[in-house]
Amino acid sequence: MASSPVSCVFTISSAYLFFTKMWVMTRSTNPGENTVIRASAPVSQGRETCDNFRIIGTCPVPVGGSADITSLYTARFGAPPVAKKVYLRINQFVGGWESLPTTFWAIVPAA
Repeated sequence: MASSPVSCVFTISSAYLFFTKMWVMTRSTNPGENTVIRASAPVSQGRETCDNFRIIGTCPVPVGGSADITSLYTARFGAPPVAKKVYLRINQFVGGWESLPTTFWAIVPAA
């Protein structure tokens, strides 16, 4: 099975107290339809674990090494509020097999 094309970087940016973008950094020019992204609804930033994930889609084609997943996330959960934590879980389906997921989290920053 191929190794995960996604590195351990997940960032959320904001401007003027409004959520703007979510990015996943990738090692591949196109992780492809086999890379599935799951996300959690926004949770308290004090949460240490999360096991409530929903599929939000497959990894879009990255531009400059970053895949913008903002529209995938907001279509499912809306814009997360400032100071909330968001979890992502990314893995691949290749040849009928599912790889172990890699979990990331980020806190939605203030402006």
